[in-house]
Amino acid sequence: MNSFHLSIVSFNQVVFEGDAVYCSVFTPTGMIGFKANHEPFVSVLKENTTIEYQSDSSKKESIEIKNGLFSFDKNICTITVFRCLSST
Repeated sequence: MNSFHLSIVSFNQVVFEGDAVYCSVFTPTGMIGFKANHEPFVSVLKENTTIEYQSDSSKKESIEIKNGLFSFDKNICTITVFRCLSST
């Protein structure tokens, strides 16, 4: 399996929900990238940063955020965004 389930949500909308092959986030200690079957990981996200991801059939997309939380466990990645600034 080369993909994992990715959910990017804010309090009032689902930004992305589906399978992804890659996701990268910036934590207070630096950038980290995730692919399928990554080891469990939980972190806050760096303030005023960008989330990048790629679904199975699309080009890389990015979302600028104010702040948020990130978790990856059992091939499920959940990103809770407190404020979305823009997306491409």
